[in-house]
Amino acid sequence: MSDVDPAVIDASGCAGVNGSFANVTSPVRLVARTGGDVYTTNAEVHAYFPPNGFDADPLVTVDSTSAGAPPDTLPGGELREGAAWTIGWSGANMRKSGTLELRPWAGGAGAIWRDDGASGWTHLGGSPQPGGALAIDLAGPGRYALFSGGAVAPLPGGLSGLTLTPRAFSPKGNFASSDVAIGFTLARSGDFTVKLYNRAGRLVRSVARGAPGTPGANLVRWDGRGDDGHVVEPGLYLVTVEALGETRTQTLGVVH
Repeated sequence: MSDVDPAVIDASGCAGVNGSFANVTSPVRLVARTGGDVYTTNAEVHAYFPPNGFDADPLVTVDSTSAGAPPDTLPGGELREGAAWTIGWSGANMRKSGTLELRPWAGGAGAIWRDDGASGWTHLGGSPQPGGALAIDLAGPGRYALFSGGAVAPLPGGLSGLTLTPRAFSPKGNFASSDVAIGFTLARSGDFTVKLYNRAGRLVRSVARGAPGTPGANLVRWDGRGDDGHVVEPGLYLVTVEALGETRTQTLGVVH
């Protein structure tokens, strides 16, 4: 497939045919009102931006060639498991975090790291997603890559940084996205539990029970279905994350 010319891409998805993805190494303009997905040609990178995540329509770029060659090995012995991707935008300011998925080379694993320039690469974390990618919250532009191995030092604190991307969504695909990314940060390895409750306090879905979490960013998704397998009714729901002896709660909107 040839490169996609700079164009408007909205929340209906990416420009692509026969399962391929839009090549956005050249700028692609998103509609701020609807947000949307941006992919590289072979889905090495997938970035999602929620509705009204920018204060204007941004020109988004994903590029693996504009910066210098990334290190194959970090000082802690971590080995690079894929290209280093520079993700950025112009013409708009980010107001809400998005999500970022990076796919490692065949057989690779590890975690997502960010290039912080003179101070070196910073471990961010990441959770496995269907298809083998790792996912984190995307809070700003930068250069990101996957590295495996090494030892991550524990962070201060416990459970923090609960985010919902987007804060309102349609499981039927009529608004924003068809699922929600539930992101949170763990100071150290530990099991976590994610549950959804309706406004009456009734449990509607256990997304994860005692799942293994890693230091740094973790992310799980909810498709808007209850434990009975049916799409829940539209309305407000409470998302709770329990880990490391702490609990965090956020309100989420479901629309049809």
